[in-house]
Amino acid sequence: MAEILKIKEFEELNKLNKDEIMSISFISEFWDVHSCAIVKNSLPIGVGLATRAFDAKLKALDCNPVEAIGATIAFSKEIDKTAAQALSKMDFSSVITTEILPDGKKYLEKCKSKIIELDFRLDVYKKYLEENEVDDLTPKGFKVATKLKPTQEQVEDMVFAWKILKTIKKEGIVIAKDFKTRAIELGTTLETIEKAMDNACDGSKEAVMAISKNINDKKQLHPAIQGRITAIIEPKSLENKDADIIKMADKYGITLITVGAEE
Repeated sequence: MAEILKIKEFEELNKLNKDEIMSISFISEFWDVHSCAIVKNSLPIGVGLATRAFDAKLKALDCNPVEAIGATIAFSKEIDKTAAQALSKMDFSSVITTEILPDGKKYLEKCKSKIIELDFRLDVYKKYLEENEVDDLTPKGFKVATKLKPTQEQVEDMVFAWKILKTIKKEGIVIAKDFKTRAIELGTTLETIEKAMDNACDGSKEAVMAISKNINDKKQLHPAIQGRITAIIEPKSLENKDADIIKMADKYGITLITVGAEE
């Protein structure tokens, strides 16, 4: 029978490993909805948002189900019977949640996984993590570089993808659609973008891409065009955006947005 480790204070997180701590950072970004984050070797395998834990798990798992084996999985809200039953049959090293409902507890206790229950508020933990950081994810911080404006759905997916990039704290690329990661890759080179598109496969169609470094070569747009990406969010540029890149994005129906842009 699996024991449930309860964490009541932030200081007690030092009992956990790097993957477990990182997964908590991800779900704290989405504390107000049912979110699920899967982390392995200090890298996110997948992140998903839904209306219940089971569906959030499916979204996160679908990004890279093979790499998810033996990973850490975390949930921002309660695990019910349906989610617990599914988790009891899966191979995760750790399962983290903020609450285990009574009808799900007996199933989680059958898990071979380490079970961790967080007895503190994730929104408070998020503020604690960002104590010395500036949150640039505000409408004033967005600047649309292209003639084509984003839809509300695209903005929401770009914010979702950008929050994941921010939490990784490394150069990377996130492809997302419908609050679900389709691919996550470290690096921002042309080869990395191509790899992300290949991994997303058909999932890149009408998806958005967040990239942690400005696109400064038209060639970097080619895989996004081929993958039928509809919007790209990138950090603010210290120089004027290349007019040819903007022109190409408009031509192929890609909205370009910079975040943290100066007013």
